[in-house]
Amino acid sequence: MGKISTLTAALLFCGFTGAAAQTTSGVSSLKLTTPGDTTWYVIKSYDRGGVLTAPGGTKLQHTTYTYDNAAWCLIKADENTGSDATGGVQLMNRAKRFVKGNAADTNPHTVYITANTLGDNVGGFVISTTTTITGNTCLDASNKGIGMNVWHHTDGDWEGTTWMFEEENTSETALTGLKAEINTDIASATTLKNNLTAYTNGTGLGQYTYSATFATDLTSAIAEATAAVALPTATFETLVKAEKALASILANGPKLNLPKAPCFLRILTLATDIKGTAYLASSTTTAPTSGRVGFKETADIGTIFLYDADKKLTAYENGYQITAPSMTTYNGVADGGAFTFEPSAVGTTSAYNLVYTRSTGATLVYTNGTGAAAAAFTDAWTKGSAYNNKRCDFALEDVTTLPVTIGQAGYATLNLPVAVTIPEGVTAYTGTKNGEYLVLNKLEGTIPANTPVVLEGAAKTYDFAIATEATAADEASDNALTGTLKAETLVSGSLTLQKIDDTVGFYGYTGTEMKGFKAYVNGTTAAGAKALLFGGSVTGINGATVDANAPKVIYDLQGRRVSKAVKGLYIINGNKVLVK
Repeated sequence: MGKISTLTAALLFCGFTGAAAQTTSGVSSLKLTTPGDTTWYVIKSYDRGGVLTAPGGTKLQHTTYTYDNAAWCLIKADENTGSDATGGVQLMNRAKRFVKGNAADTNPHTVYITANTLGDNVGGFVISTTTTITGNTCLDASNKGIGMNVWHHTDGDWEGTTWMFEEENTSETALTGLKAEINTDIASATTLKNNLTAYTNGTGLGQYTYSATFATDLTSAIAEATAAVALPTATFETLVKAEKALASILANGPKLNLPKAPCFLRILTLATDIKGTAYLASSTTTAPTSGRVGFKETADIGTIFLYDADKKLTAYENGYQITAPSMTTYNGVADGGAFTFEPSAVGTTSAYNLVYTRSTGATLVYTNGTGAAAAAFTDAWTKGSAYNNKRCDFALEDVTTLPVTIGQAGYATLNLPVAVTIPEGVTAYTGTKNGEYLVLNKLEGTIPANTPVVLEGAAKTYDFAIATEATAADEASDNALTGTLKAETLVSGSLTLQKIDDTVGFYGYTGTEMKGFKAYVNGTTAAGAKALLFGGSVTGINGATVDANAPKVIYDLQGRRVSKAVKGLYIINGNKVLVK
């Protein structure tokens, strides 16, 4: 049973004077919560027969008993922060929801309880929002379904505003309701036990985490709960124990694994109206409806997304983030919206809902369209409303390798939030700025997470395996490279990897937008340099000589191309050369 150990006091009320202007009076038979002792009540409608419940949200209803939602205790109002200290009580259920007029709230609110003297000595109590009952101030079991109202309490109309308080542990209503609740849980637990093989126990996306002994523990809990309900002499306390034991086992049941940021994944719609496979795509150009995110049938680079600690989804192909002002879309280098993954609201095994917030509230990403993947596009669906054909259900696929293409120049850049293994045929470097040079420092085996690098290799696409265990960073502490994850606009003076006049290096950037997952030299590091060209250790060039008159591609240390090298240090055909 719940205990509220910080609340003390006696119940204070005013005198009762009659139907025209009734003032709350002492209700000595009702017990307030005191330290270490909480009395829980079932509050029944005299007129309708249902019990007062707060099933969630702002709802207050008169319906069937449930253990958490339909048991109420009385707390002296002036012992609660922010409450009205002039008298009255607060009615709080086990789920810690308070009566607020004809609604429920998570914050304390004061109500006033008086004995009912109307009718033919039926007894009961009136629950009012004010100390003086004048007009529509009394909690009323509405005659319109199971909802609640506030109404007057008078000689001609008192039935709906009269409530009967029963101590929960001796209430037949509570005993019957708890048995029904346990039977419902037994049915759910039995279904879960019979279908447990559908919940693959593992650590990957689409798999579930639960104890190896869960099946055995669940079977035992079902048997114990079944026996308790069947026992004719079962007390309320006995049933509560059985219910809590079963609920505890169920609470430790299969939990769908959620993405752990940062991670790379693919998002596959499960909408039954879409034929074949359809992956969320990295561009709006694949969408048949303008301004929405489209889908692709092929699981390629255009269907890989980074899910980061800020709950953003960034397309690996270009670094664009999915924005969500109303409908999901891309908006260039603009920051994306925040998305959370939740288990399917309709119970589809191994499926997820993709949730974000817009002006109308919590929203699910919805797959619109029918036919093949090319006909599908994202839409919005209000969370909490039923959806058909699994249109808000998605499967998630772990991405374990990331494709990286090195072009004909033989170089590329890369920046990732995860550690990756350097594939055969590729050399990875960090960069150290030394004067007007970018000295490349070779990495061995693994590129640590968040380490911008230059890649060197033959022109082809390589698969970089995501390292399952991060390794200690072994890059130079003064790495001159800066990395992007999302696409961004670079500041003036930044240098990017380019090939100019057959020489690869970092040159002044003339574009407006840098793709995501790339490396560059920012304007501050570049410090006004027009270019940084590749070279080995500066200490290794002193003995290098070259025929100064030979036809070469020559740059001075300011990155300017010159027609002839005179005495000094130059970059000739990509090599640092000392001309004597």
